[in-house]
Amino acid sequence: MSLASDERRRRFARLVHDVAKYVARTARNLPPPPAPVPAWAAAMLARDLYETAPPHRRASFLLDEITRGLDPTPELDRARALLAEADSLEREVRAADETALRRAASIAREVELVLRAAARGTP
Repeated sequence: MSLASDERRRRFARLVHDVAKYVARTARNLPPPPAPVPAWAAAMLARDLYETAPPHRRASFLLDEITRGLDPTPELDRARALLAEADSLEREVRAADETALRRAASIAREVELVLRAAARGTP
């Protein structure tokens, strides 16, 4: 199923706003290692990935919802795989495990880059 160009552009713009922007907002501002991730930032990163605002749902769920009916692209597949990895880290991220927090932050920043690149390349 192929969607019209206007609808594709609208969906990719929504991905950038509703997923990329919110997922990466805390990750972009973490102190670099070896400084530990502060507790407040760990909680915010967990919310960004697992309670994306708005509508306070898991980022992977929002990605699937927004892209339903779009033809697959390498960027969407990559973003989906990254968010699945982030989902697998949820318990450790919520427990403020430093290694999991750093990996989750890296994932969040990469998701943002991948989705922004996909939006720029959308006809």
